[in-house]
Amino acid sequence: MSKVVKSVVGMFRSPKAVDRGANHITSGYRDAQAQQQPYMDTGLQANTMLQNQLGSGALGGKFTAGDFEADPGYQFRKEQGTKALNRKAAGPGGGGYFSGQALKEAAEFGQGLADQTYNDAYNRYMGEQNNTYRILSGQQAQGRQAGTAYGNASIGIGNTMADAVLEKENQRSQGISGILGGFGF
Repeated sequence: MSKVVKSVVGMFRSPKAVDRGANHITSGYRDAQAQQQPYMDTGLQANTMLQNQLGSGALGGKFTAGDFEADPGYQFRKEQGTKALNRKAAGPGGGGYFSGQALKEAAEFGQGLADQTYNDAYNRYMGEQNNTYRILSGQQAQGRQAGTAYGNASIGIGNTMADAVLEKENQRSQGISGILGGFGF
């Protein structure tokens, strides 16, 4: 085959091969995007939830008396203590609600309930706050990592496609030079 024919054949064959390669690269890019998208979505959702909870005070707020009174442990102890006081006051030898013994036991019950139950409720509240933050932060970080991986894949694929286009143009240029060289230019 003459030098001119080789150049012409190379000029038309190589760009098609480069185009096929670019199509495979684009397909890989789409696959990478599809694989990362669920993680980016959950990361975005977790970020939104974290912002909303921090903004509303549901996360990172102060432990209040309302939080204490809503605590299930406090509610349970209060109900059980009240039932015990009622049984004792109404039972034999209880002396009624206003006896000295009943008032003393009620005061001791109230003091014990406030002391230990407050600490337990506060610790439960802080545990829930920490768990929520860790879960949302973990999902947020996972989304950020997926976005970074997707971005890096996009950059790599863009560079590869740019290299393919440059190679295609180099092949064309060499083909044209070969043709012109065959004619003595």
